[in-house]
Amino acid sequence: LDSVHASCKCTLPSILTPVVKPGETARILAAFDTRGFDGQRGATVSVRVRKNQPYTESAELLLSVKGMIRRDVVMDPGSFDLGTMRAGANGARTVMVKYAGNPQWSITDAKVSSDKFKVTVSEVMRDASRNRVDYQITIESGEDLPKGDINEQITLVTNDTNMPTFTIPVQGRVSMGIEAADIKLGQLEQGSKVERKLLVKGESAFGILGIQSDVASIQFQPLDNVYRNMHMLGYRLNTDRPGEVSGTVRLRTTDQNQPEVVLELSADIVPSTFAREADGKIVSDRK
Repeated sequence: LDSVHASCKCTLPSILTPVVKPGETARILAAFDTRGFDGQRGATVSVRVRKNQPYTESAELLLSVKGMIRRDVVMDPGSFDLGTMRAGANGARTVMVKYAGNPQWSITDAKVSSDKFKVTVSEVMRDASRNRVDYQITIESGEDLPKGDINEQITLVTNDTNMPTFTIPVQGRVSMGIEAADIKLGQLEQGSKVERKLLVKGESAFGILGIQSDVASIQFQPLDNVYRNMHMLGYRLNTDRPGEVSGTVRLRTTDQNQPEVVLELSADIVPSTFAREADGKIVSDRK
């Protein structure tokens, strides 16, 4: 995903998944600027996409964003920001929802987009003389949050028939202490040269004692036995035989809290279906 932009300054889009491998899903985040705009808003978000194999190809995707920015409801803060959490830790945050208008207004339900979270709603103030109602919304996470970015939301249901629901973003990141992405190589051409690097990083300096894999076709470069926060592990995958490749890669580390890091390895090695002529044109070799 090369770039993203919106047709209206009220919408601020960003790319959460810059590289999408075969079979994976990309995520685009679009946020309303609720400080500079209000009322019914909408925008078109344009996403520029590029593919490089087997030949370069680009396209543009158009996404529609619509919503209502209300002035009668104020949230403090404007989202549940869990920050960076260690895997297995619990997290909790609170948001105050302040309403001005109908003194009978109330929040009747709260729904969270992931079953990994629990939400609690408490009315803390109701002043009919000032037409004010305040609620405290608390979110708690369990210990089984998956590693990576958190992009969820809470939907609050109210008794307001004109605008019965509104949402609060839930954001954060779950860190494993020592992190490395799964090795998902996607579709590879049989006989092609595949040499890549695996980035392994931690919150403090650590060493990698050994690497084991149940996939015989992957070979890693020798380790240097140096303690550092970030390691670049070079590896090579043999693509002589076509077919699906799947298994695990296990990294033994010096970290007492995380002595082993287990990664998934996958690839699909396919026979060559394209041949390049001398003038650079691509032609199919299938009859």
